[in-house]
Order: sequence, then structure tokens, then C-alpha cells
Amino acid sequence: NSYYAWDFESKFLYSKNHTGSNDIVVPINPNLTTSGRICQLLESYQKGNFPTLVDFSDFFNVSQRTVVRSLQQEGVKYSALLERSLFKKSLKMINDESISINEISDSIGYANAQNFIRAFKKWTNTTPNEYRRQLIA
Repeated sequence: NSYYAWDFESKFLYSKNHTGSNDIVVPINPNLTTSGRICQLLESYQKGNFPTLVDFSDFFNVSQRTVVRSLQQEGVKYSALLERSLFKKSLKMINDESISINEISDSIGYANAQNFIRAFKKWTNTTPNEYRRQLIA
């Protein structure tokens, strides 16, 4: 059996059965754990609001409780998987000096740059600008 995920704009998460012409098919490894499949799907999102547990339960065609239980068995929480994904995406963008901190914040779905800066400081013990300066030095 093969499983596939589609890369699409997050606004389509709330539009049932939308199939855009520019959707990118990402093969999902069926041998991965639930957290592995969720991580693979999170990595495929390019911009905007990330899916919730409800979205994943719909995608996997199981209840939200089943997804939570499966993650608990693996010893992980969805919030940790999402946070790790946001951190990885921010690190990729922070290396590009042409992308402002505000653009990074917006791109990964933060309501404002201050929230992103606070989260980044929690992840790295430094602000995004300080981190960027350290990369350049």
C-alpha cells in the first residue's frame, strides 16, 4: 500500500475536496510511525497556518483521539512535532538574509513577529537577529 500527501496552500484545509492544479504529491512512507507521517506532512507545508490534530485525523481517516493515543504510545505530543517543524523551517529561512524576520514569522504562521521572536529565543536562547549575526560572523 502507498500513501500520498498533497502540498497545498493552508487556506484549502478548510475547503472540502479541493484539488488545485498546482498540488504537489508527496509520497508518505506507510512504514513510518504516526509521528513520522505527521512530521513528513508538516515538512510538506510551505506557508501559512499548519494543520491541527483534527486535520490529521481527517487525513488519516481516524478519530482525533486515535491520533492522540498513537502519539502518546510513541511518547510525543503533536505540539512538540509542530514546534520542531516550525523551528526547522525558521532555520532554513534565517540563513537567507534577504528574508526579513517579519517575513519568516508570517511564512511559518505566527500572528506577529514578537510571538515568533519569543518562540525562537526559547528554541535557541537568542533572538533571530542575534542568531543571524552569529551565522555571518
